[in-house]
Amino acid sequence: AVVSTQSTGYLGSMNLKSVFVLIGHGAGGAIFSLLYTYTSEVMPTLARSTGVSLCSTAARVASILSPFVIILNQISGSLIYFIAMACIATSMSLMKKIPETLNKQLPSNVADCEALFHGKSKVESV
Repeated sequence: AVVSTQSTGYLGSMNLKSVFVLIGHGAGGAIFSLLYTYTSEVMPTLARSTGVSLCSTAARVASILSPFVIILNQISGSLIYFIAMACIATSMSLMKKIPETLNKQLPSNVADCEALFHGKSKVESV
């Protein structure tokens, strides 16, 4: 009898790149679902639906443009990684500017939203 050393299972045929693609896909889905929750907390009540819609539209436009990464890969193999790292770094730096909303009243108008972002005590704690 001949014993095969190759794995025939699904997980055995996956390489490291496939694992990272699956992790990235799952993380992208999780972040997309968190978009609705966190964005609605930061937007003032009067502009909440418009703000969430604009953020959702921006995310959908980015997902429409994502297949064009293949063209970037033909230009330069490492260009995609630099663009991804720039997007991640930009997102992380912008996330630091968003205020914490835990145990705080959600803003109901633009003045409350500005007070929340600038750390003023106009929006009182709950």
